Amino acid sequence: MFELNPNPTITTEPFEDTTIWYIDNFYQNPDEILDYFLANTPTYFKSNEAPGYNGELFQDMRHLLYDDVRHAYEYLANICGDLAKNSEVLTNCFRFLDCEFNDYQNNYWWPHLDEGHTGIVFFNRDEDSGTNIYRCLDQSEDDMRYDTPEHVAPWRPKDKYELLKSMKPRYNRCILFNAKRYLHGQNIIDDRYTDQFRLNQVLFLDPNGP
Repeated sequence: MFELNPNPTITTEPFEDTTIWYIDNFYQNPDEILDYFLANTPTYFKSNEAPGYNGELFQDMRHLLYDDVRHAYEYLANICGDLAKNSEVLTNCFRFLDCEFNDYQNNYWWPHLDEGHTGIVFFNRDEDSGTNIYRCLDQSEDDMRYDTPEHVAPWRPKDKYELLKSMKPRYNRCILFNAKRYLHGQNIIDDRYTDQFRLNQVLFLDPNGP
């Protein structure tokens, strides 16, 4: 089911001294994969984290499926030079509840770092609300973000961050970027994800060097 398209369209974009890769038509059968995700119930992410508002003010959920997709990790690792140590299927399945807490106009959703390069495969038919890259402008904000649980204060003030790049989504597009170096998070531009889930697959790579 998770066969890669043997002839994807790959676009590279220089970004500072790194590279962003856009891999369109990533999977050979994306509709089948989407149906598979929808047929499986995701679980709440960090459900034992207290305090937290997950499930009350928003729904931050994951699929963890033990299909072997090591080939997808290895494909991305060969592109960026990181290491592929994972094999499972992991998704982000996210929906905002309609309330004042979810103030996307004045805040960014949880700018964070990963351990290496990250691949994100989009499964919504959306070409606007992708992934942002940021630079934090305030050291106290940076410290607070690390000290605060993700599901307590996930919205961070826009005036504390510089938006460096918005990476555009597309159905069955994989974006690959240096998520260890750059703060990043989902780009929420309107309330479309109160009526539907924002669904993508994430492929975390391990760093090969600094």
